[in-house]
Amino acid sequence: KDFTIFKYHSKTEGSRYDRHRELDPNHSHHVLIDAAVPGKKPWGTEIEMRSAIEEELCTDREGNTRPMVVLAVGGGAGTLSTVRASLVTDSSGRRACPVVLLPESGGAAQAIYDYCTDGIDAVDAKFRNKEQSLKVIMAANEAYGRRQLTFYRLSEEGKGFGDKMQDMSSSLLDAIVKMMNAPPIYS
Repeated sequence: KDFTIFKYHSKTEGSRYDRHRELDPNHSHHVLIDAAVPGKKPWGTEIEMRSAIEEELCTDREGNTRPMVVLAVGGGAGTLSTVRASLVTDSSGRRACPVVLLPESGGAAQAIYDYCTDGIDAVDAKFRNKEQSLKVIMAANEAYGRRQLTFYRLSEEGKGFGDKMQDMSSSLLDAIVKMMNAPPIYS
């Protein structure tokens, strides 16, 4: 895999760029991917590259793999695609990994929670056209004995299945441990 690294200078205070997005200053690192497909929206084209980077980071020089967990906070259609892809071991050998979702953050995380607990009628209208993806996500979770999805709630109220009130780091570790001996399923 060939990667090129460029330095990125975010916009300075007081300047405006109509067609650019500002990088979130709360993140320590950013991976910028140019889809280089004229006329196509750039959102979502980074998912495959990000998955390859994640696999590379989780594999040591001897080919041993380290556990990985996906954290879904809010999100849109791209987040649904990322969660869906994370839940299955594919034919290329990409391993399934657990997903921790924060439903109260809204977006895709809330849509997945609502679908898994109350069905399509509970899902926000803007995600109802994504029922097939939601169905695959729920089916993958069911196939693993409901061990792949962990819903981390910020409040005790409205807890879903498989939840325990604990801190975020414990939830991430718990998600990994639940999946350690789970049999792989294939897409």
